[in-house]
Amino acid sequence: MEKPHITIPAFFMFFIMQLFLTVGMLQAQTTPGEGKNTEISASVQKPTIHFENPDFNFGKVHKGKKVEHS
Repeated sequence: MEKPHITIPAFFMFFIMQLFLTVGMLQAQTTPGEGKNTEISASVQKPTIHFENPDFNFGKVHKGKKVEHS
């Protein structure tokens, strides 16, 4: 009599259960909790950087040589 091969189906069931548990944990971490202020104020602004001349031509630069521009 041959033994039924249950190792492969058992492995896949274990893998699928781990996948569902991981997804559930990730959703629980990203779901806002009760009583927490989750609104983002419209007046909050992100910092920006502005350059008067964003492009600068260094000319020919040889490999390994450091160049600097102020």
